[in-house]
Amino acid sequence: MSITRFLCPLICTFAIVSCKSVDVEPTVPTDNNAARQTEKPAESISESVSKQEPSDVAAAEAANQDSLESAKAVKAEAAKAKAAEEAHLAAEAAAVVEARRTAEAKAAEAEEQARIAAESEAAEAQEQARLANEAQAAEQARIAAEATAVEDARIAAEAQKAEQARIAVQAEKAEKARRAAEQAKLAAAAAAASAAASSDYMPAIDYNGKKLGQNGLTPLGADASGNADGSIPAWTGSMQGVPAGLAYTQSGDIRPDPYGNEEPLLTIHSDNLNEHKNRLSEGQIELFKKYPDSFYIHVYPSHRDGRYNSLWEKRTAFNNENTKLVNGVDGLRNYTGGIPFPTPENGAEVLWNARVAHPQATIMGVLDDIAVYLNGNKQERRQVYTTEFPFSSPSNPVGKVDEEIGINAGLVHITLEKPERQKGQMTVVHEALDQVTHDRKAWVYVPGSRRVRRAPTVGHDTPDGPGGLVTIDDSLGFNGAMDRYEWSLLGRKEVYIPYHTYKFDSPDVDYETLLESGHANPEFMRYELHRVWVVEANLKADARHVYAKRRFYIDEDSWHITLLESYDGRGDLWRVGVLNTVYDFAVKGYVARAQMFHDLQSGGYISLRMINETSPSNLMGQPKGERYYSPANLRKLGTR
Repeated sequence: MSITRFLCPLICTFAIVSCKSVDVEPTVPTDNNAARQTEKPAESISESVSKQEPSDVAAAEAANQDSLESAKAVKAEAAKAKAAEEAHLAAEAAAVVEARRTAEAKAAEAEEQARIAAESEAAEAQEQARLANEAQAAEQARIAAEATAVEDARIAAEAQKAEQARIAVQAEKAEKARRAAEQAKLAAAAAAASAAASSDYMPAIDYNGKKLGQNGLTPLGADASGNADGSIPAWTGSMQGVPAGLAYTQSGDIRPDPYGNEEPLLTIHSDNLNEHKNRLSEGQIELFKKYPDSFYIHVYPSHRDGRYNSLWEKRTAFNNENTKLVNGVDGLRNYTGGIPFPTPENGAEVLWNARVAHPQATIMGVLDDIAVYLNGNKQERRQVYTTEFPFSSPSNPVGKVDEEIGINAGLVHITLEKPERQKGQMTVVHEALDQVTHDRKAWVYVPGSRRVRRAPTVGHDTPDGPGGLVTIDDSLGFNGAMDRYEWSLLGRKEVYIPYHTYKFDSPDVDYETLLESGHANPEFMRYELHRVWVVEANLKADARHVYAKRRFYIDEDSWHITLLESYDGRGDLWRVGVLNTVYDFAVKGYVARAQMFHDLQSGGYISLRMINETSPSNLMGQPKGERYYSPANLRKLGTR
């Protein structure tokens, strides 16, 4: 607000009062000069008034005095207003200066911060560039070092490969020389043994002009007569099915022992071993030597009563006229099931009879395989087992042969229940009849991955079972390709073999009682004197197998392998097999039962196909067909 605007109302008021007092025309001062001009007329008025009445003069003087006081007041107010205005202006000017200084300070601060940020960014960029350069240099150095290392490794690998190839060539030459020497040694030993034991073998059977089931032959080609001293009776074939007086309803029931009331005729132990050596296998003799205090053999009366079903006999008769060996010794032509060579001419034909001597079309059950180590510890594998033998199927008419039936002699489906870590694992196997032309095939479903994969090719000497105490082709005595061996027929011999071993399968005997250290409990074994075919297999010079020599003792009546011996590459007896059989009343024929393989070197053994703590298998189940054993169905079963 200006001084003039503040003073004008006051001056106007003062002029109005003065005019009323002295009746003169009011003059409104506009500034200090105007106020001073008004003072002069006042003096003139005073002089004129002095000539007037005293009362009038006093009034005029009072009015004049009030006017002067008012003017002074106005002047004072004006000065005060001016001072206030100047103070206000000074304050505004100071505020402007302060604002300018503040703005300049902020600008300076912002500029300083920008400078610091720029310097920091520049320093950081410089540091990053330095680090990048160092990293690039380090990476280049690493790549160079790796390239050098790779090249050094390649050179070293090539050198190692060349050295290994050289060593392999030398080793192969040495191995061939060793094998040749070993083969010569084995051949010499076999010749010596054959010469020494020639008196133990009986003359060959003259099959000329003889028919099966007639002229002294059984329907399966065995010598129907007994031996000279009557310890082997003549074949009767009187037991075809369930014998009278025995309780047995169907396959899968516990088999009664038709000879369970008999007592042993004699017991062979280490003390009287020499008296009976001529009727024991070499493997049995070695078991006596290794376990002189615990191993013994109860010998019971021999029986030749069991007769096969008529379909099996008819198929065998067809084969006798039509079946031939092909593909070396690994294939059959015009084979319709049954025994392919009931009147054999060589060792390969005898072994083929043993390979397919399974009259049952199916096996469905739970089987235990138990390894027993020398210290008494046990290791168990439990399998839910489903098997089919297509060539034994009753649906095939006699005369349907070879691939009209199929290429597989056996189809297997296994589900593991033990050990716990493998529970639920499933395997299917296709066992080819000719395992040289057609490989054994297997697929495995592993629950953890829920996938089906093709198993690596297994066969020959691949370890199997708990502890790896048998090979894949040890199953059922021999189950594999025959092409790696030279097969020879040593002849027929009278031997004490496991026979009618019903007691061994009894559910009243637990595994703890049955499976002792070193060998099975002899109290539950039954041996009878029977004639056996003795077949020997010697490894070819250019072939590989952990067994350099094998010997099989094959029952003439059932064609089952009952004893076997396997020799290592040094010519030492390594493993001894003892294979039980029983006559099955539902199938009407002899079937394989528990089988023990003894490792003479480690002292351990394995017992396969045990049922004492499970239940007997059903051998009359309905075949499921080949599709059930396919990898696709295995996958389907695994994902349920």
